[in-house]
Amino acid sequence: MNIDEFFTDFQRDIQEIREFRRKTLRARKKYRMRFNPLNMPDDTFRQYYRFTKQNMLKIVDLLRNDLEVDLRGGGVPVELQVMAVIRYWARHGIQENCADVHGISQQTLSRLAQKVSIALCCKSSQYIKMPENSTEESSIMHQFEEISGMKNITGVLDCTHIKIQKISDNNGQSFINSQGQYSINTQIICDANLRIRDIVCRWRGSTDDAKIYNESSIKRRFEENEFVGKLIGDCAYPCTSHLLTPVLRPITEAEERYNQSFFETHNVVQQCMSVWKERFRILQDVIRGSLNTAKTTVVACAVLHNIAMQLNEPILEDTGLMKSETAMVEEPNLFVDDGNEIHRNQYIKEYFNT
Repeated sequence: MNIDEFFTDFQRDIQEIREFRRKTLRARKKYRMRFNPLNMPDDTFRQYYRFTKQNMLKIVDLLRNDLEVDLRGGGVPVELQVMAVIRYWARHGIQENCADVHGISQQTLSRLAQKVSIALCCKSSQYIKMPENSTEESSIMHQFEEISGMKNITGVLDCTHIKIQKISDNNGQSFINSQGQYSINTQIICDANLRIRDIVCRWRGSTDDAKIYNESSIKRRFEENEFVGKLIGDCAYPCTSHLLTPVLRPITEAEERYNQSFFETHNVVQQCMSVWKERFRILQDVIRGSLNTAKTTVVACAVLHNIAMQLNEPILEDTGLMKSETAMVEEPNLFVDDGNEIHRNQYIKEYFNT
């Protein structure tokens, strides 16, 4: 082999190596262009994200230590994690579309939603709580009294159904409510300022409201006289010493006055649910994902609702009792007045006889 043939073979080998490397070298990953929601006009930002920019950054700071940023490649900043998830819960459009807007994949948004919901649930004891002292409870009772004259009321109790996707296991049928929809029957107690004071989100859709209350820790706390005031609930609940219900068949004028005041005061919890579900429209539709995902999402939205109330976020103008809310109203099991009505009779005699 002469020198020319040697160099020709050498150059051919080099070319083959280059070609092999070109074919086998992994293509460089292309990252999507990220969108900064804070560049939006203020009014538009609040419409899509439910908070002012200043208050949104407060929520980001609240969760910052609980949310990790993957430093490999194109990690999603905490600010974008929180804002993307809140927009998805608030608008509840197609998840892929919400992800595209923020320059992330649908799979990433789904993972972020789980992380953010868990982080918010860990803060629930700070933002969802009954009055902690007599001064706070007295203030709440005074606010309820100003609505329609109901005295010594600490909270309003009711349940609402949150729709979930079909449960396929052996217990799936028990999640079907009386409307034929899969749901979680969620109990809340709110105050006169529409703030959620207690939430129970774990019962199947077929469960009666009264059973949920009877099994709840809040009932035990009232029975142990932890609170001075009483709760009020609709006719789905039995009347007890600490839970007032309406008179099913009022006869006296005092009972009529009591019922009128009762229903005006009880309407507060319907307003609370309406504002809550309008702020986070994911609660109006079927929540996708696992049962645990649905539960944490509901509680996370309750935490955000209370944060919004605490930060004096204005209630959206179009908030009202939504069609989805009325569609999910369950016919309550009417409790026939029994011996416990004596407590309600005493209350009526004390406050409504004059």
